[in-house]
Amino acid sequence: MATQIHTELKSIAGSNPAAYLSVKFVQMLTIQTTLISIKKITGVPIPVGKQVLAARLESANFTQDPLQTSRLTKLQNALPNQIGLTLNADLTAKITIFIAGDPTKVVSTVTVTITGMLIRGSYATNTLFFEGLDFKSTTAIARTQGAGTMLQNAGIDPLEAARVEGLIAYSVVNNAISTSLSQRKEFSLSQLFPAFDFGTDAQLEPLVSGTFLGIIPNSSTLNQNAACTCAVGPDVGVSKSSSTITIPPNPTRGTPIGTVQVGGPIPQHINPLRDLGKRYEGSGDAGVYLPQSTYDGMTIQVMPAISIHASDDGFLGFDAYATVSFSSFSASLDAVNGGVIVSVTMNLIVQAICYCNLGCGVQLPVGTAIIQPSGGPASLQMGFYPSVDDTGTVKLKAVLLNVDMGQYIAIVNSTGSGLSLIGVDAWTGFLIDVILSLIVSIKLPAALKSEVTKYLGQNEWTLLNFGDLYHQTFTGVIGYAAPFDVDTNTMLASIQLDR
Repeated sequence: MATQIHTELKSIAGSNPAAYLSVKFVQMLTIQTTLISIKKITGVPIPVGKQVLAARLESANFTQDPLQTSRLTKLQNALPNQIGLTLNADLTAKITIFIAGDPTKVVSTVTVTITGMLIRGSYATNTLFFEGLDFKSTTAIARTQGAGTMLQNAGIDPLEAARVEGLIAYSVVNNAISTSLSQRKEFSLSQLFPAFDFGTDAQLEPLVSGTFLGIIPNSSTLNQNAACTCAVGPDVGVSKSSSTITIPPNPTRGTPIGTVQVGGPIPQHINPLRDLGKRYEGSGDAGVYLPQSTYDGMTIQVMPAISIHASDDGFLGFDAYATVSFSSFSASLDAVNGGVIVSVTMNLIVQAICYCNLGCGVQLPVGTAIIQPSGGPASLQMGFYPSVDDTGTVKLKAVLLNVDMGQYIAIVNSTGSGLSLIGVDAWTGFLIDVILSLIVSIKLPAALKSEVTKYLGQNEWTLLNFGDLYHQTFTGVIGYAAPFDVDTNTMLASIQLDR
């Protein structure tokens, strides 16, 4: 069953890829920097006006913690690429104005209350921007009893005090809040979601009651640099080939002369839920939504056909060829283990031409034989599972799940005049033990392993890269998990703080 984030993203994005971010990352980029700035200036004297008076921020308190209450919201009459972050908490700032050089001589206290704070956000060219602040403010100025006498004794014009009070109440605080919260900040989505370029236009939507931000591009492309094109893939074993010989008394075209078991790569004994880091069903702090067209594009690639040649020009010479082609690629979702399974059909055929060299350029044909499937075609299954490492990077980890090399039969294709010279027993033994052993037992399994592991390695995509952002947002020991969520034809791959 799809999570709420998955369900909401699918209803909006449909067959297009999309991404999501927790509101806490947006809070970190916008609100948290302001809270840090407020702490730094609290209690620090600030010269104002003609510098005969000074001001000091005594406190700046929210009615509620904005890191807990802020939510993403769709602005009224907003464009599709616009979003708002509403703090849902009022800020009250208290500033004392005192005679410069003597903080004990407080002239007045200015109280400014900021309500309805909303930070504006937008999307453009694979980047999220947060810039601009809407708010309302109310002010109250309270003169300290005996302030007039203090000003007179200090030789300060009462009009200067009134001007400073007005400056603080109606300009300085508002400008400071506006500058801090509305200063341009941005997320580079190419760094957070390396596999995707979400293009020039995208729709921004609040998800799960504003606790997550959905990023739904109008069009997107896969960034091929996010695939491990130089990776060699996992080191898998190779199964042994075997054969049996049947010696017919009078072989003709189509006569069986043996059975062959072709060796190939051995599946990996990997449990995706146990061996690929912490993974479980669910959603996380951020992630990508992958419809079928996207995970097909990431995991289905052309596999070039394998061609192997072997020959010898001795007394009993041969020329042998083996070809393996790959076809019928299909991708399906593994709902239990949270990944993509790619199934491939392998089509294998081997043919050998034998001849007898009598010297002086005289060559007698002995016969030709082929190895062909005796049952269904060979096949393999490869899995691709989101897995997170200790740097906060989520990749599609490739796993060789299953290999069925099929069953094969060796049959006579033709016979020649040289067969009577060397005999049926010698020829069939030579075919099976020498030619087929060289092709099927040595060269073909090694070539299959190389091609399959290369495919696995070259399709390990980097989906999410959140380590730096997590370290900017949180302190202490940080660990990661890679939740997943799968429905009939879409998948959600996520990252979650785990500590």
